[in-house]
Amino acid sequence: MLVGLVAGKVVYDLYALSFGATLLIFTLSFFSGLALLAPAIAQLLGYHIATARKMGSGILFLSWGLVLGYLDKPDILPAGIHAFKATISENYGESKNKKIRCLANLEHVLVEEKWIAHSGKVLLMFEPDSGVFRNGTQILAAAPIQAFESPTIPGQFDSKQYYLTQGIYYQVFANKGAIKILPGENRDWVRGTAQEVRSGMERIILKYLPEEDAHMLSALLLGIRRKIDPELKAAYSAAGVTHVLAVSGMHVGLIFLVLTWTLGWIKHFKHGKRVFAVVVISLLWFYGYVTGLSPSVLRAVTIFSVLQLNEVLEKPPFPVNSLCLATILLMCVNPNIVYDVGYQLSFSAVYGIICFSEPIQNFWYTRNKALKLIWEATVVSIAATLGTFPVILYYFHQFPSYFLFSNLVAVPLSNGLIYGGIGLLAASWFPTLGEYIGYALSLGIKLLNSFVLWISQIPGSLIEDIYIGLPELSIILGALFCLQLFIKTNQIRWLNMSLAGLVLAASFHAFTNLVEWNRPEKILVMRTSKEWVFGKMKGRTAWLHRFGINKPEQISPFEAKAMREGFHCLDVKEDVLITRPLALHPTRPEAYSALFKSEGKSILILGNYLKQKQQAPKKLKVDYLILRTGGFKTLDNALLLFEPREIWVNWNVQQEKTWKEKYNHSNVPVRNFRVERFFFL
Repeated sequence: MLVGLVAGKVVYDLYALSFGATLLIFTLSFFSGLALLAPAIAQLLGYHIATARKMGSGILFLSWGLVLGYLDKPDILPAGIHAFKATISENYGESKNKKIRCLANLEHVLVEEKWIAHSGKVLLMFEPDSGVFRNGTQILAAAPIQAFESPTIPGQFDSKQYYLTQGIYYQVFANKGAIKILPGENRDWVRGTAQEVRSGMERIILKYLPEEDAHMLSALLLGIRRKIDPELKAAYSAAGVTHVLAVSGMHVGLIFLVLTWTLGWIKHFKHGKRVFAVVVISLLWFYGYVTGLSPSVLRAVTIFSVLQLNEVLEKPPFPVNSLCLATILLMCVNPNIVYDVGYQLSFSAVYGIICFSEPIQNFWYTRNKALKLIWEATVVSIAATLGTFPVILYYFHQFPSYFLFSNLVAVPLSNGLIYGGIGLLAASWFPTLGEYIGYALSLGIKLLNSFVLWISQIPGSLIEDIYIGLPELSIILGALFCLQLFIKTNQIRWLNMSLAGLVLAASFHAFTNLVEWNRPEKILVMRTSKEWVFGKMKGRTAWLHRFGINKPEQISPFEAKAMREGFHCLDVKEDVLITRPLALHPTRPEAYSALFKSEGKSILILGNYLKQKQQAPKKLKVDYLILRTGGFKTLDNALLLFEPREIWVNWNVQQEKTWKEKYNHSNVPVRNFRVERFFFL
């Protein structure tokens, strides 16, 4: 059922189905699914009743997925919106570029001097001194609303897909003074109260712990990760214990154990199981809410809620079914959750633990309690990694070598810190006791961080540059599913299929690498947000050269990442190009243009403002002329001095249209890098 639901949602998004196409496919799949559920039709087709029911249910859920995709389709804003009214729903604080980031709910937009009601989420970014914003603050903004753009450079972060999973389709970059706070509040009391509770807990933690340690404990207990040092985050990733920094299933499981220990006595009374289930489920959802209801928390809380309901109804628990049911329920609320990488990792980890922990644990048995605890922790870590490693390789292209050892130490330590954090919040009414607990927690956090940093610095701690595509990912996931069927049925054919799948995935990966190692040489051009980048690529090696404002600069991590993740280049080098400076401006010789050759192509970067016409005895022929500085008049005057085969600019659509209509008398082809930021010559 879950497979059909996800397939329906993906099909709708992949093909951008119209209402008519959606209705047609829904009608066909719905009635064909109902037909397969009918015993007479199943027998007529020669299917077993159970097989027919599975197929029919899958097709019915596929039609449901199509409906979810259609209902979740965002309302498209008219182009050119430059003013709107909105209500702040959450303040994310200051970002890396020193901008304040807030999430807001649109209420009205200004279209042709008329205010029109419109709903939807928008991400705001503005100056820190624009005012104080919290849940319920109403604002009037004079700034353009922009849709998130799909990445135009290989390897670039896909912000559009990232925010899509959160139901956010638009963003606003507001200058100083562009936002006005309106009187009154339109507060979401439920969400606002939850945010205040979380902020209050964070203040208590900051009161009793040093700032850096407090930020760490806030991440462990409350899911507030944005204040952790990026280098420390990288160390946790290299050690394979990033999951301890995110409030996830492990954290919710620990809270569940605490509630079971402290409230288990309720079960002994009449109707105690029902009362216990109601209390525990309510407290779990409250904890999930104050920690921000991240996808991983939603998954965990929903699963534990389903398990509790199974116990109340005295139904045998089927953890995999609970996991799938939780996903189905969550997709009804947010269909885009299936695209969320964090949720995919959480789902994979729980799936691995459910399917593989018991058979792995049966490999070895000991009566020693200490060894038994260590072995159980090892089994959980192995099973979770078995479920998540395909997803990790696909998205992050790396694998932590010492994940077993690091998890054996980091997970118990982080668990103890979570319990200690709960104790600190409970003891905050007693300052002296709170100080002692805070001191102990600070020592524990320093111990955890020191251990993780040590693991991350061991040679070979992180295997990088492992690139697998969607075909390999699908084959590996299929192999894991066959392995699960072998464990469940003990039929050797499933084991053979699992091994065959792994061999097929390895062969496909080897063939892909062979093709990439033998790629012919190509010349590339890249336009980042600031500068132009030239280079070449051969096999899995790239040579890049980046031009700064007045002098050549070294390549930045952004361009190197583009070549690594976009084209799987293992070695990215700086390419030294011999340039010839051209001082074309009579009064500003320091603002030079650069003429250079690369792979037999002459390229002129125009860095001068040419406001006056200058005649040349003979035009200098170049292959490509890049307009880095100046506008139409500068380019028009430059064409009196140079004869390019092609002009490269970074203009918006209107600028390009104006040039073609008024200035481009020579009809030289223009390539606009605002539209196409990366290409091969």
